[in-house]
Amino acid sequence: MSTPVSPATLLQLLCFVRVVEAGSFAEAARRLEMTTSGVSKTIARFEAANGIKLLHRSTHSQSLTPEGEALLAEARETLKSVERLEAALAMTAHGGFAGRVRISGPTAFIRSCLIPLVPEFLEAHPQIGIDLRASDAADDLASQGVDVAIRAGSLDGVPGQVAQALFDFPWVACAAPRYLARDGLPHTPAELAQKDLIGYRNGGTGRVQPWRFRAAHSGDEPIRVVPNGRVIADDGLSAWEMVRSGQGIAWAPYWLAAEDLRSGQAVEVLRDFRVETTAMSMLRRERQVPRRTGAAIAFLRKNAWRWTEPGA
Repeated sequence: MSTPVSPATLLQLLCFVRVVEAGSFAEAARRLEMTTSGVSKTIARFEAANGIKLLHRSTHSQSLTPEGEALLAEARETLKSVERLEAALAMTAHGGFAGRVRISGPTAFIRSCLIPLVPEFLEAHPQIGIDLRASDAADDLASQGVDVAIRAGSLDGVPGQVAQALFDFPWVACAAPRYLARDGLPHTPAELAQKDLIGYRNGGTGRVQPWRFRAAHSGDEPIRVVPNGRVIADDGLSAWEMVRSGQGIAWAPYWLAAEDLRSGQAVEVLRDFRVETTAMSMLRRERQVPRRTGAAIAFLRKNAWRWTEPGA
């Protein structure tokens, strides 16, 4: 077991290294805010305690002895270790503001909603890094090392986490204007059977996701439409790109369609048949989080308007 370096020894090594770097006892003393005799006596005490001579001294100069040369590199490394420790302590003392925040979320949400905002967050918080993890699975945050998980719908499958609402969103059936100009506008869910539908296959279940619409009569079960079109995608962004290119109608979360709906590149159909909204939530492991995680959560909440319907 190594012997801990005492504070006195650290001061002696610091004086030794600074004298070598400064080229004189007087300049080293100025940098250390000590007297010249104080620096000289500190080094002398180290030499006497260890039975070695570190420096050849003369009236106008000093030079390293062989022992001094052998010790210099180790002394510098020891001082660097102390500096690294002090930096780590300072980071902890500031409540963990510096560091990296690991955010998990649905693949399409990460790619379409979060990635475009990363430069803005990094500019506002230069001490914080972002680690984005695209995943559609409700993983345990602790086992995956995730600080914040963004999840849609029911959270029954992820117990033991602290949940916080982010925003609510509707599911919308959409198509590009050019597709509707070519194939016509559906007026009821039943008319979708005659349209080109773009389906999404859930990677977890392997099944094509059914579309849900409000029934014509209050109290009736929602209408389910299982797209049996010629195109099925297992990636939400790919399915949406086919909508934008005019290949058919898709059923998508509003946050995926928001930008194109605002710009007119996509049009919602069957709006009167929307079902209830779905909640998008943030999950974290503990109520008390490092300041960097709190900053990321605050940023997400501040920008939630981007993914919600105007006036909602």
